[in-house]
Amino acid sequence: MDVKIKLEGFDKLEAMLSPQVYKKAATRSINRAAKSAFTAGSKEIRKTYALKAKDIKKDTKIKKASWTKMEAVIEIVSKDRISLRRFKPRQTKKGVSFRIRKDKKRSLIESGFIVDKLGGNVFKRKGKSRLPIKAMKADISAAELFDHDPIRKIVNKAANETMQKEFSRNWEYYAKKAKAKK
Repeated sequence: MDVKIKLEGFDKLEAMLSPQVYKKAATRSINRAAKSAFTAGSKEIRKTYALKAKDIKKDTKIKKASWTKMEAVIEIVSKDRISLRRFKPRQTKKGVSFRIRKDKKRSLIESGFIVDKLGGNVFKRKGKSRLPIKAMKADISAAELFDHDPIRKIVNKAANETMQKEFSRNWEYYAKKAKAKK
């Protein structure tokens, strides 16, 4: 006489306890949370500052999580001041006008000029002679933009919300996939 005893849900439990399922779900969730956090921070910065998303992205890099290192890092690549060419400069008769913050008026650099051959950068002469010239930059950097408390709170909130949502979604997906393989 053969007696078969089958434990219901054991295959689900086995798939859930698999370290591969956990690592896949965690890695993917962490990477999505980092991307979401960066996007939220970038949107919040662009509400105040007259920058484009691509200009913020140029100065940052997301180091993704891997199986061996379960963390993602939003790294500010450039600690240098942001060039005025990113703030929509306009050549006028008096110099170059630009606007850094959306809530303020355009500023003017008297006797400034834009050189298209040098990437559209804004320059000003150091003295009365033709050379040397100095590239003009804003008084802020990408690191300072992300370092403000309101921005940091929004970035952390977006990361936490996305991580919770994505981990449960990815956990179910990879657990079903592992269950299907057995």
